[in-house]
Amino acid sequence: MTKREIKKDWIFVSIAYIIILSMIINATPLWFFGSLRRIPIWLSFFALVFYRGHVIIKNRYIFPIITFILLVLLTYFIRMSTESSVSPTIIVNWILPLLLYAATKKEEWAFYKPLGYILIAVFLLNCLMSYYERLSFSYILNYNAPWVGKLYKETASIGESYYQDILLFRPMALFGHPLTNVNLMSFMTFSVYFSNYFTKSIRFIFLMMGVLALVSFNSRGALIIFLVLLLILSISYLFDRKAPIFPKILLCLFFTYFIGWIINNFEIIGGRFVASTLDDDSSQVRLDAINYFFSLSFEELLLGGVKLKYGENGVLMLIEESGLIFGSLFVFLHIFFSWIILKYCNSIAKILIFSGFFIVSCSNNNLSNPLVFSIYLLFIMCVNNSNVPFKYLKKC
Repeated sequence: MTKREIKKDWIFVSIAYIIILSMIINATPLWFFGSLRRIPIWLSFFALVFYRGHVIIKNRYIFPIITFILLVLLTYFIRMSTESSVSPTIIVNWILPLLLYAATKKEEWAFYKPLGYILIAVFLLNCLMSYYERLSFSYILNYNAPWVGKLYKETASIGESYYQDILLFRPMALFGHPLTNVNLMSFMTFSVYFSNYFTKSIRFIFLMMGVLALVSFNSRGALIIFLVLLLILSISYLFDRKAPIFPKILLCLFFTYFIGWIINNFEIIGGRFVASTLDDDSSQVRLDAINYFFSLSFEELLLGGVKLKYGENGVLMLIEESGLIFGSLFVFLHIFFSWIILKYCNSIAKILIFSGFFIVSCSNNNLSNPLVFSIYLLFIMCVNNSNVPFKYLKKC
């Protein structure tokens, strides 16, 4: 490489670091930043397009990327007509991680490795915050989001405890809404486990920390999905002929103890299973969302533009907004890009990480907004793709 080429590489890396760090900050409810949080995102967006536009255009997936951008614009204009206020920043939040992925050359994935450590630290911080909030029944950060009052009948503030219903208490940790947290933690836990940043023993500890955090967030549907995925992981390891027998025995003993501990402490960390049945208001809303979708006329389904009545299924929400054709294509492209970014992972890692993102997002509204999808792309880029040997990258 010439000095000029090295300089160009570091300019791109600087832009990439600003994009990733500013989007992580933007995903947290740190309200004291206010609208200033949007400035680095917009600046880095224009810098990336200007500096690496020629690389993006030559990407093998440029046609799906352009289609995705057009569908994001369509969704934005539809929401402008059906909602009171929609920020144009939603457009950049949706497409910027995808453009960064397209702008990154194979030999540049290693530049994201320091960010991989930072994002793993964010994952661990979110775990620890969820434990503290669940055990203390209080919040660490100040949450002023309107849905907080609906959940707990008053506005949350720093250090204030909530004892109205201990069993129904749900931590909000670093990313705010419990459903956002469980969706993020579902794929982050597997992503960290399948990364090559630490020894397998340490990654197994991180896996258990993620499981405990998911239990703490008190989301029954997401927890059931995750535990099924965890069972798949355990079975795949037990039947792996290359894996030594002693760790397999330890794994069985550990899981037996861990599950027993969860059962004994379930009222503290998983109170909604105790306080509610599966047939309650939360479950009913999800059924109502499906019934409402099938009650729409063919014209409404085809053309879209339906004002959203239920927000518990991101797939149905996108189709209701953009219509059967464009909405289905939008959902498909979410699936497509969520899968191809995992091309450097092994088969079981692909299935578990992808399922932790997409299947869990189908049980809430996270697919209908860019936050979880964008963090998913950035997390895989930094934690999984950055640590792949270059000789293997050349083969893909």
